[in-house]
Amino acid sequence: MRVQHAQATKAATAGIVSEEEHEVAYLMRTAKVTWQKALEAIGEAGPSREKVMEYLEMK
Repeated sequence: MRVQHAQATKAATAGIVSEEEHEVAYLMRTAKVTWQKALEAIGEAGPSREKVMEYLEMK
């Protein structure tokens, strides 16, 4: 039962990006932006990883 819950939780948060260090570092690597630009994108686009990447591509 716990494994199912863990998998469900992981799946539910897979498309969510936060301001945690590892999430911002991932955005920096994949979008080739600065720490500040990554944080700005999260703030402007919201927690959706897809929307954050779209925001960064438009800038």
